[in-house]
Amino acid sequence: MMQLSDILEVGAELLNASYPTDEEILKSLMDNNKGQENDSYSKNEDVIKPNPHRTEMLQSFETIKRGFQMEENVPDSIFSSLIKCENFYENLTSRNAKQCQIKKFFK
Repeated sequence: MMQLSDILEVGAELLNASYPTDEEILKSLMDNNKGQENDSYSKNEDVIKPNPHRTEMLQSFETIKRGFQMEENVPDSIFSSLIKCENFYENLTSRNAKQCQIKKFFK
């Protein structure tokens, strides 16, 4: 006949429970952080994109203006700020652009 003490008996290997030391906890955290840093680095590599072309930027300004024109109650200050940004970008990029004569393209 089996008694309750036989069922509830705990093995000797379970009685020797131990807790991780501070060094083990620190090492585990450092190992986890290394994996996360590598993951975020590889994700950020995919995010790097080339600069948009000048015409693409100017078209974007036009798209945003048209989008705001479709909405109601958009203050005029938004449009004037957007036009200022567009003018700034045009001036910035036109200084860097080289003016060429068309005959230079057909040499």
